[in-house]
Amino acid sequence: MNSLSNDEKRILDEFSSIVKRRYLSSFGYGENYFIVKIEKGKPKWYFKDVDYADKLLKKMEEKKLITLQWKKSIIVAIKLSPNIAKQYFDTLSIIPKFDKLFEYLETSKSQYLNYFYNIIMDKKNNRGSIQFLCDKLDQFDETWVEACKGVELLEKSSNNNIFVLERNFSVAAWNDSKAMKKYISKMKYIMKSSSMKDDEFLETNGILKNPSTILVKGKVKIDIGLSTTIDLNDGNIWGLPYEADYSHIKGLKILSIENLTAFSAYKDINFDIIFYLGGYASKKQIKFFEVLMAENELYHWGDLDLGGFSILASLRKNGLNFKSYNMNFQYANDNLNYFVLIDDKELKSKNEYLDRIQNLLDSNLLFEEEKMVLKYLKSNNVWYEQESLETKKILSIIKG
Repeated sequence: MNSLSNDEKRILDEFSSIVKRRYLSSFGYGENYFIVKIEKGKPKWYFKDVDYADKLLKKMEEKKLITLQWKKSIIVAIKLSPNIAKQYFDTLSIIPKFDKLFEYLETSKSQYLNYFYNIIMDKKNNRGSIQFLCDKLDQFDETWVEACKGVELLEKSSNNNIFVLERNFSVAAWNDSKAMKKYISKMKYIMKSSSMKDDEFLETNGILKNPSTILVKGKVKIDIGLSTTIDLNDGNIWGLPYEADYSHIKGLKILSIENLTAFSAYKDINFDIIFYLGGYASKKQIKFFEVLMAENELYHWGDLDLGGFSILASLRKNGLNFKSYNMNFQYANDNLNYFVLIDDKELKSKNEYLDRIQNLLDSNLLFEEEKMVLKYLKSNNVWYEQESLETKKILSIIKG
């Protein structure tokens, strides 16, 4: 490359962005990917003397740096020699280096990393785009390797039902208590969880920002471990630690409530313990439910909308024998006045919304009476949230 004149280097420089981009989309060198077309007599890369540019290009062709394509004595395209492309762009450190990533993925026993590796190799074999592996400068983004380290450790801790504070996990993975934020988006991509919010992703996999508690109320005394008894009859909401031994809670009727407003206001005496779920169950909550499930009867009350039934289905998918409460067609029919018509603007994608409802209807995770409500939601384009009922009750009292 040192034998090139400044003008020859200038022409080769113009291939930089094009070859770099096509390399990233083809995952390798190929002659057909190094062509630059010249349209409508466009100057040969801004040389004022076009005749000089043509002579220069002919000279570069003689050196086997490029191949020219002509049409009626006009150069219409320039093909860069693959060998020169490799030499030139490696010299400029433009071609991304994937060796570190491949080495890590090829030796990993992680289920998620094996899946990730197969995605990349499939793109390689089919000339798919791997632009997502590169940073804004189109260099290989080495934080992918660090993200893989995080995924591998996260998978191990999750499989062993270990719950870790986020900062402790970050130190264990990267020797930096604040490193998680740099790698979490890539970790979510690798673990097929890109649609999840960061906090939801971490909590679902047993990583907690702070020591967490279970919000509970009820009308019984419960034994925690061998030495602690808590009386829920005082009317207060208790915060119980997940780490305690709850195997002594037996023979009770227990209700989980999705919505905090409904949980706070609920006073039904049909249940011994009522606790706040808040959304999709985290790994800790699932483990807690597994303990209670053995000796108690579990019910769940969620919103009568896509999210509410998705959460119920998720509980059952995790092996938890929850019955639904106030999620049947009779309850929906009794509260028709509280259903709200969904404005299309409220939905990011109406088709996706309808598809997700249909997937639940096609699953074996919901009972027929629950599916009847979903069918009603789908056909009437409505939803119902627990706050709606409580808010309207309060307004009716205020207005007399």
